[in-house]
Amino acid sequence: MIQSIYTHERLIGAGLRYAERIIRDAATGLPLTDQGYLAVVRQRRDKATSVKRQSKAGDTEYWARRSAAYERAQERIRRFESK
Repeated sequence: MIQSIYTHERLIGAGLRYAERIIRDAATGLPLTDQGYLAVVRQRRDKATSVKRQSKAGDTEYWARRSAAYERAQERIRRFESK
């Protein structure tokens, strides 16, 4: 399990504000690297996706809508890249 520890706000770049945060491993208290944090995020996302796929396994209407939405997104990407 990880916990987020929020530190100070600071200005960066062209006057953008953001809350700098340090992600720490709850077990050790040590900061996680970007790769470590992304691995945790990917693991949680993959688990959530797997659960959703299992719950929608027999729903052909849902998958048809998803497929159509994916095709529309791909068409927008192709148009954007061709400009």
